[in-house]
Amino acid sequence: MRSKRRRKGSSEFSVSDSGRLSNDGRLSRSPDVLILVACLVSLVLTLIFWGTFGFTWASSAYQLLDYNLLASDALRSLWYCHAQPPLFNALTAVGLKLSLALRMWPGVIFAIFNLALVVLSVWCVARLIEEYVSEPRVRWLLVLAYVLNPSVYAYSGQWFYDLLCYGWFLVFLAGWLIWMKGGRLVAYAASVGGAVLLVWTRSHFSVPFAGVLVILSGLSRWYVTGRGHRAWPMVAAIGLAMMAFWPAKNAMLFGMPASSSWESYTLARATPWASAWYGDFYRNEALDMEAVRRCPYQHPVLLCRTKSPYFGTAEGPNWNHYKLLLMREPYVRRGVEWRLHHRREWMEHAAFFYTKACLHDAAHLLQQPSRGLGHRFWTMLDLPNRCVLYADLTSLLPSGCLHALETIKIRLVGWLSADEWVPVQVSAFALLVLPGFAAMALGFLVRGSREERVAAGGYPITMGYMFGTTILTDGNEGYRMVFAVKGGHIMLGLCGLRRVAKWWRRRHDRQRLTAVRTADCPRS
Repeated sequence: MRSKRRRKGSSEFSVSDSGRLSNDGRLSRSPDVLILVACLVSLVLTLIFWGTFGFTWASSAYQLLDYNLLASDALRSLWYCHAQPPLFNALTAVGLKLSLALRMWPGVIFAIFNLALVVLSVWCVARLIEEYVSEPRVRWLLVLAYVLNPSVYAYSGQWFYDLLCYGWFLVFLAGWLIWMKGGRLVAYAASVGGAVLLVWTRSHFSVPFAGVLVILSGLSRWYVTGRGHRAWPMVAAIGLAMMAFWPAKNAMLFGMPASSSWESYTLARATPWASAWYGDFYRNEALDMEAVRRCPYQHPVLLCRTKSPYFGTAEGPNWNHYKLLLMREPYVRRGVEWRLHHRREWMEHAAFFYTKACLHDAAHLLQQPSRGLGHRFWTMLDLPNRCVLYADLTSLLPSGCLHALETIKIRLVGWLSADEWVPVQVSAFALLVLPGFAAMALGFLVRGSREERVAAGGYPITMGYMFGTTILTDGNEGYRMVFAVKGGHIMLGLCGLRRVAKWWRRRHDRQRLTAVRTADCPRS
C-alpha cells in the first residue's frame, strides 16, 4: 500500500513502501535495494571495460601476521602484535577460520567482506547526498556517478586495509554531518565508532588526531544548530577510552604508548618531547631485537629483518615499513633539521606527492593510450585514488596530447621521481583542484553559514595533517593519509553543490516569475 500524508497549505507528501522519491526531496529506504543492484551492475561493467582482475588475499600485505598463527592461535597473535593496529589482522583471522569451517577458499570470504564494504560506502555516500541535495534528479545523478566509479570496485579484488579505512571514514563522516545538522545521538555514536575503527585499522590515523576530530564533531552540533545534547560527552569519553586501549596495552607490554610501533616511530622523529619519550626504544638496535624477542607472534619478515639489512626477493616484495621499523641502515632518512632548512622544497615535494597520490590511477590510461573510447570514458569516470570526488578530465584527450602532457610533467617534476621509490604522475587538472578547494574554503569562512564554516574549518585540519604526515615521513607514507583529506573535499563539495542548487533554484524562480508577469501584462 502507498500512503500519502499531506500537510495543510503544503504540497509535500511522503511515499512509503514504494521505492520512489518523496516530494520533499528525501530518499525513501526502498531505493537502497536499487543502489545494491546498481553496484552489482557497475561491478560487471567494470569487469568488462577495465578488464578482469584476479583476487589476491593479502599476498603483499606487510602489516599482516603469519597465516598459520592467525588460523591456529589468533588471540595470542593479536595480543602480542605491536607493529600494526589489530583490526585488519582480526578480520583476516575471522576469514581464515570461516574458510576452514566452511571448507572454502579464503579469497571468497574476503571478496564478500570487500563487497560488503563497497555497499557500506555507497550507502554512506547516498545518505550524505540526501542530507545536502534536495533536488531528486540531481541527487540520483550524483549517486549514479558515484556508483559507476570503477575504482570503488577495482580495489575490491585485493584484501587490503585501504578499502577498510575508506569505509570507516565514510561512516565517521556521514555520522558527523547528520549529527551536526540536528540528528539523533545514534548518528554521533556512529561517527565515534568510525573514528575508533580507523584508529584500530590504520596506524597513521593517530589517537590524538582522532580524539580532536571526535571532540570537534561533538561541539559542531551546538555551533550549527544552537543546541547540544547532554549525552554526547559520555559517548565521546567511551570512544576515547576505546581508542586508548591499544596504546595502553603496548605501553604495558613493550613500553611504547602508541597504537602501533610505526606511529610512535614517526612521533619520535618528529617532535623533541616524543623523541625523549620514545627515542631510546628506537635508537638502540638491541632494544629493537628485544622487542622482537618479546613479541614472537610477529610476521616472519619482521624476524628476518634482524638478520638481513634489506630484503625484497625471497621473503616477498620490498617491505618499506619493516625496513624503517628496525635496523634502518643503509636506508638513511633525512632528518627534521634538514627539512626545516628546506621548507620550500619540502612543501613542493608534499604538493607534488599529494597530486601524484590522487591521480595514480590515471597512469593506467597514460601507459595504454591505444585503448578504445569506451575504455577511456570508463577511466575518466574513475575518480582517482579510490573515490576522491573529482576526475582527471585529461583522460579523454587524444593520445598525442597525452604524451605531450606526460613529457611536460616529467620535465617539471623529474627531480622528485629520482628521489622516490614510486613513479610520479601529476595531472594538470589536479593542479587546479587544491587552489579551487582552498578558495572555496576561504569563501565559506568569510561569507558562509555556520555549517559551511565548520566544513571549511575541517578542510585545513585534514589537509594539514596529511601534509604534516607527508613531510615528517619523507613523503614515503603521507600519501596513504589521502583518505583523511577526502573528508574535507567531500564536505566542501557537498556545501558547494548545495550553493549551486540554491542559485539555480533562485534563477529558475526569477525566470518563471518574469514569464508570469509578462503573460499577465496584456490581460491587465
